[in-house]
Amino acid sequence: MGPTPPKSVKVIAHIHAKPSKRDELEKVLLSLIAPTRLDEGYEEYELFVSQDDPCHFIFIETWESPETLDKHVQTPHFQGFVRRAEELLDGAPQVLKLSQLG
Repeated sequence: MGPTPPKSVKVIAHIHAKPSKRDELEKVLLSLIAPTRLDEGYEEYELFVSQDDPCHFIFIETWESPETLDKHVQTPHFQGFVRRAEELLDGAPQVLKLSQLG
């Protein structure tokens, strides 16, 4: 008996700005919120910044299914962020995709 397919997907994405690009990255990340909340399968999409490191941003997301998450990452607004990532980010984002147990 294999694992039950997830009903929803929780995503925690850690994003670090280059110090010289911190404010610019914040604007780009904030610009993702409104269009993402219109994406099919959106349940939660919240942006946070670390109180200990102003260059460390965290998205906490919930998607209806793995398929709706896959559709989100193909949207023009998300792809616009991807195109600017190398310029703005200090390293690759760390993305955790989680399935709830129990």
